[in-house]
Amino acid sequence: MINLRDEEKKFVYKKCVGIIKKDDEDYYFKESYEGGVELVASELANLVNINCINYEIVKIKNRYYYFSKALPKEKFCTFEKLHIPVKNLYSIWNELEVSFPQYKDKLMHQLIKIYLFDILLLNPDRNEGNIGLYYDKDDINLIILDNERSFYGVGKSNISSKFDKKDKLKDGHMFIAPGIPSIANFLNELEYFIKTSSDEYIEMLNNLLDILTPEVVMNTFELVESKNNIELPMKDEYIRRYEINYYYVKELLSISRTR
Repeated sequence: MINLRDEEKKFVYKKCVGIIKKDDEDYYFKESYEGGVELVASELANLVNINCINYEIVKIKNRYYYFSKALPKEKFCTFEKLHIPVKNLYSIWNELEVSFPQYKDKLMHQLIKIYLFDILLLNPDRNEGNIGLYYDKDDINLIILDNERSFYGVGKSNISSKFDKKDKLKDGHMFIAPGIPSIANFLNELEYFIKTSSDEYIEMLNNLLDILTPEVVMNTFELVESKNNIELPMKDEYIRRYEINYYYVKELLSISRTR
């Protein structure tokens, strides 16, 4: 747990976002606007072996702030710095294949898992600034950060499985989620992916569903609250959204796969 001196707390409180040096290490910090969801998303990502920045949360006066060890610049580069646009799976795949041919299959596998993870967690905010590559010796892997809009449920998946936005299914379904109409956007996106993807990735989705059950997600919220001595004000609502989305994703799998 990071312990801040009074002058360090004043610095953070004034800046809201930035870098602070502590015990000879650089820490990135940012203000939390939802009280801890970033921590929940990180825990869940770790459960399914998605590389993710781990955070601590610190209360300063009436505000909460996330802290994480800053990744070395020589080891980490966002898609933004690599000029890889986050549009659809195909465009990202093309960039990875050209730039990192020896790692392309592994990186695409990791990308699809992140794509499915975001849909399950109703995260509309995957963008060039919160996904990147981490270089470790002779290896390269995808890593994600800034997941605080998980369970947000508004908007749609920012990464599309469609090569063209006009692409549509002839036999697509109309989804209506009571009280959370925008969940339909995530489900429509996922249905297209399911019907146009290989069995390998359908199995990946099934594995994610087996691990990230509503009970596991609820327990993770409670674990984060207990470990950090905080109360997540939107916990019940976020769990409700996840339960509804989880149910519809399971239904979607059962009605969409015909091969």
